[in-house]
Formats: sequence, C-alpha cells, structure tokens
Amino acid sequence: MTHPMDEDDSKQRRIFNLRFRSCSRILTALPGKEIGLLQQHNRNINNVSVKRSVVRCHRIAFMLARTVQEEVSVMPLSKNGGLTLLVATSTPEATAMDIEADWSEGSNGSRKEDPGLKEARSTSGFLPLEWAEHKLSDEVSVHAYLATNWNNIPLQDHVGAFQCLAQEAQRHPETTSSYTSFIHYCLLVAYRKDMKTLLRNYPGGISYFKLLQNVGKVSFKKKRNSFFYCTPYEGPEDEICSYISEEELREVRAMRASAREAFSTEEDRTEFDAMPIFNLDLHSTRKLSRKATMRILENFYTVVLAALRRTAQVYACIPATPTIDDLIEAGNCLAKLHRFFYVLQLERSKLLPWIIRKWLEQWFDKEYGQMKTAAQKARTSIVCSDEDALEDEEIYGIEPLDSTRTVADRLCRYLRNSFATLQYAREIAIGGPMITQPFGIIRTTTGEIDSEDWQDTLRAAYKGYFYGESEPKCDQVISQVKSAAKEIELGFARPRPYLRTTSHCEVTLAALHLTARFNHTIPDPSLRHTLPILGFSKPVCPLCSLILEEINQLLEAKGCERIPILVSHTKPCSASLPPGLPDSAQKRIMKRVEMLVFETFEHFVRKQAREKKEMADRMYEMSSFKGRPGLDEQGKIYSVFDVDGGGIEWIY
Repeated sequence: MTHPMDEDDSKQRRIFNLRFRSCSRILTALPGKEIGLLQQHNRNINNVSVKRSVVRCHRIAFMLARTVQEEVSVMPLSKNGGLTLLVATSTPEATAMDIEADWSEGSNGSRKEDPGLKEARSTSGFLPLEWAEHKLSDEVSVHAYLATNWNNIPLQDHVGAFQCLAQEAQRHPETTSSYTSFIHYCLLVAYRKDMKTLLRNYPGGISYFKLLQNVGKVSFKKKRNSFFYCTPYEGPEDEICSYISEEELREVRAMRASAREAFSTEEDRTEFDAMPIFNLDLHSTRKLSRKATMRILENFYTVVLAALRRTAQVYACIPATPTIDDLIEAGNCLAKLHRFFYVLQLERSKLLPWIIRKWLEQWFDKEYGQMKTAAQKARTSIVCSDEDALEDEEIYGIEPLDSTRTVADRLCRYLRNSFATLQYAREIAIGGPMITQPFGIIRTTTGEIDSEDWQDTLRAAYKGYFYGESEPKCDQVISQVKSAAKEIELGFARPRPYLRTTSHCEVTLAALHLTARFNHTIPDPSLRHTLPILGFSKPVCPLCSLILEEINQLLEAKGCERIPILVSHTKPCSASLPPGLPDSAQKRIMKRVEMLVFETFEHFVRKQAREKKEMADRMYEMSSFKGRPGLDEQGKIYSVFDVDGGGIEWIY
C-alpha cells in the first residue's frame, strides 16, 4: 500500500519500473568491473551471534524457495530474534506450480494475462501481512500431506510446515523419524528447483552435467597419460590410502545399490558391481602400481557419475500426482544421493576436488572449450539461465564466462549448489539456535511484468548525457551491440517478452521502514514498532546499495538513524524498484542508474572496437599481402584484392 497517486504519477512510476528492470538486466550482463563502475562495501561483522543469524537466514531462505523462479528472502528484524519477516515475490494465490507455468508460458511468448491483473500490478506495493500456518498434525505424515497437496501448497502453509518440521527436528535430534521427515519434506518440495540446477545450461550454453559425463567417456589410456603423483592425502604415492579416505570409501559402498540403477542394461550393472573399488582394503600393506591406482580412481569417478545420473532419474520419475509410496521412495533415494555428495564435499573430504582440480583438469578445460564452440555455432538453440551469479553467495549459481574462476572451480561450485538442499536442511536441523520465533510473511506486487526494451533504455541513458543530441550516437551503439550479440552472450539483447523480477529483500524492508517512519499506510500497525530495529543485512547487490543510499538520505532528513549497508558486492542482479519510494527518490535513483548504463555501454563499445582493431592488426601482420589492406577510422579493413581472379573484401 502506498499513498494515493494521480494518473500522471502512476504512469511515471510504471515507466521507472520498466526502465529500472531493463537497466538491471543490462548491468547484469555488462557489470563494468574493469572500470570500477560499481564499488564494493565491506564492513566486518564482529558479533558472532549476528553472523550465525545471517547464515541461518540465508539457509532458511534457500530452503523455502521451491523453484528457481520463486524468490524468497528471510531477514531478522529485531536483535533478539523476536520477529522474522519473509519477503516473497509470488502473489497471494500463486503456488509453485503457478509460478512454473507462468514462466514456461511467458518464455515462449504465448502468455496471456488478464487485463485487470496487469493493471493491479502496474505499480508495486506492499500486500497485507500474513502469518505462517501450521497445518501439519501428528496424525498426518509428511508424505501423506505432500501427496494430498502436491504442487498446491500456499506459501503461508509451506512456511508453516517448514517451521513446524524444523522445530520437531531441533527438539528431538536423536529421533530419526523427526529428522527424516524434515529432510524428506525439504528435498521433495524443492525437487524441481534442484533438478533445474542440476540439468540446466549455464551462461554460454554449457551444461556442467554433460561436461562431467563427457570427461568420464575419455579413454583410460588418455587419462593415465595425464596422471601424476600428487596425492590428495599425505602418504606414500604407491599406497591407496593416500588417495581415498575410509569415510569416502564407506560412502562409495553405501551408494553401490542406488548408483547401479543408473545403468539401463544388466550387463552394465554387472560390470559396475565388479569394480575393484567396492572390495578395496585400505589397510593392506600391498603396494599398488600406477595403473592399479589409476583404475581405483577411475572407479571412484564412475560411481560419482552414476550417482549424478541416478539423481536426475529420480527427479524425472516423480509422477505429476504421486502417491504416498511414490514420495517415500523418492525421499529415501534423494536423501541417500544428497548425502553422498554432501560427504564428498566436506572440508575433510579431498578426493573429488582433487580429481576435478588436479588429475582431470586439462580434460575438463578441453571438453569445455569444445562444448563452448559447439554452443556458439548453434546459438539459436541455446537456452541459458538468467540466475544471478554472485561472488559471495553459494545459492545463486555459477559465475559468468568472463569470471576469473577456472572451469574446475565452476564444476566444484556447481556440485555444491546442486546438492545444497540436504546440507542446509541438516544444518538447520542439528545446528544453530532453535527456530521458535513467528514467521511473518510480507510480499509485494511484482509491478509491471515486462521490462523496457533495451534500445529504449539506451536512448534514455544517452539522452540524459548528451541533452538531446544523442540520436546518431545511439544508433551507432545499438548497431555495435547487436553485432556483438551475434558472437557473445548478452542476456538483455535476447527476445524475452516476460520477465519476473522483484525488489530484493533488503530494499523492500528498507522501503517498508521508510514508509512507516513517514507515517504512510503499512500492512500491519505492529510493524511500526518493530521496523526501527532492522536486523543485519546479507550482502546486497550494487543496485540495492544505491537504493539504500537514497533511502538513508531521506531517513537522515527525517532525523532517523541510517540503515547500515554491511556488505555489497560488485555483481548487479535483475531487480525491480521497491514500493513506497517518494517520487523525488525514484527520479534520483533512475538518474544514477541511467548514468551507470551510459558508462557501461561506452566502455563496452570502446572495448569491442579495440578488440576488432587488434584482430585486424594481427590479420594484417600474418597476411602474405601485407601492406595492401588498410584500416578505416572504425578499424575495418577496406582494401579489396584478388586471389586467382576472385575478389575478396576484408571486412570484420
């Protein structure tokens, strides 16, 4: 709810929302790190309990998001943990199935929206405060509850069930049934999100799932040639205990029955069961040859790949309307598979990271290059994720291709993200303070559903800089960006008629706090007394940091304390403006964001021109016709020469 606006104000707010969303997409694709466009803030949190609270809120938010499109954020608002607000993007009646359907229909351009709903979303605002509902009883099992309400659990019921099961698991950590019920609930409600994380194509059209499988097909002889004696654990190079620990071997044996189901033929299953690793004796004093050691390590990697395939199979085999038995079986399988990867990624477990980062690193690099080339040749078929890729949060996905992280780093991070559900659920169930405070749910309308066309955004940014004389420059930049988009991945330049974005947790709560301090209508009067004690924020994106700076200026003018920006990173995220901002603040925010877009495009165009000129210079130096071609002012080679009577024009 916001203060009343006339029609012109409402129209201007819609324009700002459309443009801000478009700006965020542009800055996400072209973050401008090289020119220091977006600064990073970092203030240490010395209070250990606060650090734990922040981590716990991250975990809870990750667990409550049921799909990759359902964005959920959790933030404590009082120092003693008395109230926790949860910010979600879905409308009150939307379920996980609705959100997935909306996204699927919108991505191919066939989405049809009720005009009344579109008008209701034309300006963002706060929805009424809701409270989590505990609808689970002792008489109804988790699997029965999920089977009855599969894909049709309202958010407040989902939050209530999560809180109820988490409390039971925390009260009775020694009770296996309470822990198992909580783990199964988390894995089953998030299975579509986890499946998409496991199987989706990341920026550049690369599937890390396929990358891992393809390297597994490399012949044993080639892998042996790249092997070198550098053991993951301390010990002699000819003893197997220097490569695999007892805990890892125990998990491999426990995974044997589940992983063999990944093979379709009985012959393959028999061959899998016969692998020497299942009968390995780590206490044997017998020295192993290089070939024998290699064979054991290849067996281990085979088990890992089989477990990955089996995980994908279990996800795919969950019926649209599962029975209780279906969910029990799926829950048990997923719990075993997630536990396997959880143990392999513990700090004390070193074999899997060693295989990825050391032994097979060159094969991952080589295969990655081949997949990248193939994806670029088939660009029309690439479907890439637009998930935000942040440097400091594990839950958002893999870094973009221009990251300094290696392919091996990305693979390790990919595996950690794909199997984070069990890790976070386990940490909530057996570690940290009890989840006893009530869960309040605050949501916002999503605002205008589309984002402004990037070309219109660019024209607005250049108009603000050149003051009306920007048209020729804009046309030139647009042409260069379109040309570059044929060669490199630019998410904002892809046709996309539907984009679900929302204001982020921190700025939504900050705007709610601002609204309360200025005595505007807020969703619940009780929040007016709680909001002044804002909890510590998680790391925020630079666009959120910019909005918070404007909110802080308004709070200072009102004589209120500033909201601390503890940490901000340099990677922008797709987002919307929060509700409740005064018009003057929105105008200042948009002016600053448009300037960022202008500087980003200017840097991008200069960089593209520089790279083309360098390429032309290299071609010129390598040419046997050196001295004949020439460069024009744009760095294009314009000379025409004859080869066997045929004219060839050098233009890049």
